[in-house]
Amino acid sequence: MRESFDNIYNSLFNDITQGKIKNGEKLPSVSNLSDKYGIGVSMMREVLRALQSQSIIRIEQGRGSFVIYEPGSNKLFVSKSEIRELLDLTRFRAMLEPSFARTAAVQAFQTEIDMIIESAEKMADLAKNNEKTKDEDLNFHMLIAKATHNAYSIKVYEELQEELAKARKHTNIPGMKEKAAHYHLMIAEAIKTRNSGQAEMYMRSHLESNEELVLEMWIAEN
Repeated sequence: MRESFDNIYNSLFNDITQGKIKNGEKLPSVSNLSDKYGIGVSMMREVLRALQSQSIIRIEQGRGSFVIYEPGSNKLFVSKSEIRELLDLTRFRAMLEPSFARTAAVQAFQTEIDMIIESAEKMADLAKNNEKTKDEDLNFHMLIAKATHNAYSIKVYEELQEELAKARKHTNIPGMKEKAAHYHLMIAEAIKTRNSGQAEMYMRSHLESNEELVLEMWIAEN
């Protein structure tokens, strides 16, 4: 039954946020929606309450449910299935990337270390000026994967690029860019000084910080 809830929630969520159902429109009645999706009235009400909790619709007693989502809004909207995917991705990265950082601190050539430091400093400047950091963030982690000189580490990380880029749009939280940039500088410094233990520790702390953010998003949705 949980899968049915998620499918219906995501269907309505996408229809509204993609503009198929416009701001101000009234949704069909609960009974009509229940018939349309083939679920009970109580579950349909739960779906609508979940949408209301994200300020996508407003439920007015005696009148019905109205769309209040405005395209172009700066508010972050993330569906439950997307949060699950983010959590899985973050935990998978935590299995790999601390060891990448440890290995890079030992194996990286000086030219690679210079590029890692340059990337960390560039991201810090971008964050300070409130500019987009997504590309530099991805570049920093890819540079570390390449500095392991392990073909499988590089291959795995290259195959994750699309998912990582998609994840960035859901984690554009105030203060997050600055926090990530700070971790990047610490990781880069540890790699520069060949301190493999610190490089691993800082990378793990960085990813644990990301996981905490995703868990907060998950708790808010349950």
